Amino acid sequence: MVHYNSSNTACQLFPDYPKRCNVILDLRHAMASISLISCVFCLFIIWAFRKYENFSQRLIAWLTVAALFDSTAYLMGEPEKSSTTFCIFQGFWLSFFDWASLLWVCCISFNLYWNVIKLRATQRFEYVYHGICWLVPLLFSCIPFARHDGYGPSGLWCWITNDYIAMRFALWYVPVWVTAITLLVVYVYIIYKLKQQVGSWEGTYNPETQRMKELLKEDISGLKYYPLVYLIISVFPTINRVQNAAADNNIYALFVLHTLTSPLQGFLNAIVFTFDPDTRSRLTLHQLWASVRSRFSDSHSVQPYRAEASNSSSYSPPLAVNSEGSSLLQNAVAIDKEKEMH
Repeated sequence: MVHYNSSNTACQLFPDYPKRCNVILDLRHAMASISLISCVFCLFIIWAFRKYENFSQRLIAWLTVAALFDSTAYLMGEPEKSSTTFCIFQGFWLSFFDWASLLWVCCISFNLYWNVIKLRATQRFEYVYHGICWLVPLLFSCIPFARHDGYGPSGLWCWITNDYIAMRFALWYVPVWVTAITLLVVYVYIIYKLKQQVGSWEGTYNPETQRMKELLKEDISGLKYYPLVYLIISVFPTINRVQNAAADNNIYALFVLHTLTSPLQGFLNAIVFTFDPDTRSRLTLHQLWASVRSRFSDSHSVQPYRAEASNSSSYSPPLAVNSEGSSLLQNAVAIDKEKEMH
C-alpha cells in the first residue's frame, strides 16, 4: 500500500495533514476486510448446511454475494494513485453492488410480506428478483457515464465526483433513505397484521398452528434488522456528503465515521444472519466438520436446512418451503376460512 507523507501532495482531502489520509485509508481497508471475511463466512455456512435449498436462505445468499463484491470495491487502490480507467471502474463497481445489496433486502422484505400477509409462497418470483436486483443496479450505475467525468476521485475512494453533488443524492442517498424507512414501515405493518392473525387463531389450538405462530415471530424479529443495517451505514456518509456540498472545508471526524461505516454492510448483515437460533446452534467445530465432510462424500448425515424442521428460523419463513406452499400455510388458510364461516 502506498502511504502519503509530508512531501506528497496527493492527499487532496487534507494536504496539510497527510497522516490523516493514511488513517482513513487504513480504516477503509480494515473495515472492508472485516466485511469480506464476514460474507465468506456466511456463504460457507449456507453452503455447508445446504441452507440454499430453502428459498428464503437463497435470498440471503444472494444478498451476501452482493455485499461481498461491494466490500471488494473498498479494497481497491487510492483514487490519487489509480489510473483514470481504474478509478472509473471502482466507482461503477461500488454503485452497482450498493444498489444490488439494497434491492436484495427489498426482495427479502417483499418475500416476508407475501408469506405473512398474503399467506402465499413466492418461489415463482425468484427469476423476477434476479432481474430486478441485477438489471436495475446496472441502469443506475450507468447513469454517471452520461458525463465524461461522472465517476472519479470522491474523497478516499472513487465514486460520483464532487462536480455532481445532485447526482450523488438523486442516485443513492435519497433512494436509500426512502427505501430503508419504507421497509421499516412495512415491517411495522407486518407485525401489526401478524398480531391480528395470531389473535384470530386463539381457540383453535393445534401443534402446527402454535409452531407457525412462533416461527413467524422469529422470522420478523430477525428480518426487520436488514433495513436497519442500511440506516446505520447511511447516517454518517449522508451527513458527510451534505457537509461536503454545503462547505469547502473537510471535517476529519466525519470522514473517519464515514469510512468506518460505509464498508461495514457485509459485517452487519453477518451479525443479523447469526441471529438465527438454528444457525447459532450449529456453529460448533463438530457440526461444521461433519457438514463439510458430508459435502465431499456420499454420506448425508447432515440434513439440509429445512424451516419446518427447525424450532426457530429467523430467516426461513415456514410459508415458503415449496412452490405449492407448506402444510403450515395450508393450515393457516384453513383456520382463517373456518373463522370467517363462524
